[in-house]
Amino acid sequence: MKKEVNKMVFCLNGGFALIELLVVVLIIGILAAVAVPQYQKAVEKARIARVFPLLRSVVMAQDVHYLATGKYSAELDDLDLSIRHGNKVADYIEDERLNVYEDVGEGKLVIYSGSRSTVWIGKYVTLDVYSPDDMYCYTENLDTNLGEDICASYGEKFSTRPSGAGLYKIKF
Repeated sequence: MKKEVNKMVFCLNGGFALIELLVVVLIIGILAAVAVPQYQKAVEKARIARVFPLLRSVVMAQDVHYLATGKYSAELDDLDLSIRHGNKVADYIEDERLNVYEDVGEGKLVIYSGSRSTVWIGKYVTLDVYSPDDMYCYTENLDTNLGEDICASYGEKFSTRPSGAGLYKIKF
């Protein structure tokens, strides 16, 4: 009988109390709530950082093409670049031809004819490039602060867009 009593005492003191388990789950939940948005922001910043050299290369290739032909190209294939891209969609806006290339650096690349300016449209931010040293970042997705935070981390606020989002000049 004494052995059975000792077993019962051991079983009662050997486990975790429900409150202890709830506290541990609460702490893990709080850590996850803080860590997940920061992780998502870091991943998006890394994706966008990979696009910067690509955009600089496109603008510099436009300059080379202009020196060789006297005009800028709206075709990515006319430029002296080897960039992987998906489908090309040609379009016109106010009599200006532009080409949209999908799947370029996990976004869309827009090249205008008659201009070396290039636009990259990602999931959270848009990058406008006018020259290798003249790049702007803004967001059209105002549902989340992720785009604003990413643009603010790369540059200082230059002005405010009509949508209410900030326009940030990128510093290299």
